[in-house]
Amino acid sequence: MNITTNMRFVIIFSLVLSACTELNTSQKIDADLIRNINQSTTIDGKNISEDKIKNKIVILNFWASWCGPCMEETPSLLKLITKNKNDFVLISVSEDDSEKDMQKFIRLFPLAKSDNVILIHDQNRKWSQGFSVFKFPETFVYDRKLNLVKKFSGNISFQDLEIKFFFEKLAKGLN
Repeated sequence: MNITTNMRFVIIFSLVLSACTELNTSQKIDADLIRNINQSTTIDGKNISEDKIKNKIVILNFWASWCGPCMEETPSLLKLITKNKNDFVLISVSEDDSEKDMQKFIRLFPLAKSDNVILIHDQNRKWSQGFSVFKFPETFVYDRKLNLVKKFSGNISFQDLEIKFFFEKLAKGLN
């Protein structure tokens, strides 16, 4: 390999690593997640209970209707969630300014109305600021003890074999 090929490899490898950031699994329970859940309501105006996420793998996903990568990612994420209703709960956080835009996006994905999907409209940006979200989509994954175990920045396919394997291991407690 020449120097140019090596540089290309390093750049591509760096981009892949930045798109999928693995975090320390020994982190403490994320107090921000609990605090936001207790202070939030769904798009239907219902209070969110900690019981909804108790002993579940929590996937916290930030998105917006105007975000092309969010549109691409959503079907595979919803497929993962609905296939694993007993193990997973999705907290789906819309960063849209307009509730109308958010609702239009949700109507495109009927699986978003599943029992294990919590839809939140973060119009005041409390959630995104609290989690320092800078890019859409951005996804945080918590184990059953609410330890943050993985963060994905940017569009990923939740049906990718490596990603599916990660979630299967997590569901079995092998993280």
